[in-house]
Amino acid sequence: MNALKQVIKELNFTEDFQKLILHQIKIPILDTYNPVWEYWYPHPPCLIPLFLGTGAEYTGLLHHFFCDRKQIFVDESLEWSYFSERASNEKQFVTLMILDMLEIEEELTEEIEQFCKDIHYSEDDLQKIVTYWDEYGYGKEHTSPLVYFTDKETIIPFGDIERSGYEGDFPASMNHIDTALCYNACNFEIEDINRITDLKNIPNWLREDTDKKALFYNYLSQNKLKEAWFTLNSKGWKLKDVAEALMQLRDKTNDKLFHQIADYWVYTYELSDCDETEEY
Repeated sequence: MNALKQVIKELNFTEDFQKLILHQIKIPILDTYNPVWEYWYPHPPCLIPLFLGTGAEYTGLLHHFFCDRKQIFVDESLEWSYFSERASNEKQFVTLMILDMLEIEEELTEEIEQFCKDIHYSEDDLQKIVTYWDEYGYGKEHTSPLVYFTDKETIIPFGDIERSGYEGDFPASMNHIDTALCYNACNFEIEDINRITDLKNIPNWLREDTDKKALFYNYLSQNKLKEAWFTLNSKGWKLKDVAEALMQLRDKTNDKLFHQIADYWVYTYELSDCDETEEY
């Protein structure tokens, strides 16, 4: 757990959100936010798991290096092996948790109110969620967007903003994916490759028939760190090879956060009961 503490501290999460991840704040009602240290599933290093779902599922932070992509919270089903966008920031993340609690309980309970107090979520904002949930629950048209979801850079829950109006940079949330965006993305972010506008010109790491390990070391030898990173985070890697490649890439940068995340991935992988020949 100490390794996780160091990583989430370096990510500059608020103290309350760090406590939430470490389960120092009780999460009532929901069974999909279990301690992430209970089990390790194969996943690319661009995903920093924060919570473990009820099955082979992670909720975590997608953080890319060597490019200007914004970090976002995502869900990953290990069965389907792709990410879905969840939230852009901590406030949105917690807002969705509270909304899920209301969905299950069908009313505002003392447990929900206590959770909001523990995480310092304001009473005014809680009331806005209740109003939103009440309108949705009775099939009424929303009079305003969900609190903290007023921008178009995040897919709004329950379809308040159509994908055609989406202004974020997460590929799977787009109806049509500009090929240029694919050069700053891995295939875990692209649920349907046919949404890409020009499949002939996608980067090599998105092609299924590419030897990812050979491609990675080719990029690394040319000091193309961004390309090497996205290759490493694309499907078709054995876990043992990921650990070795990650350390090779680590030696190419002085980024403290990259070092911590790389070390954390290798550390948790080596502690897991996964076979080194397993893949993601």
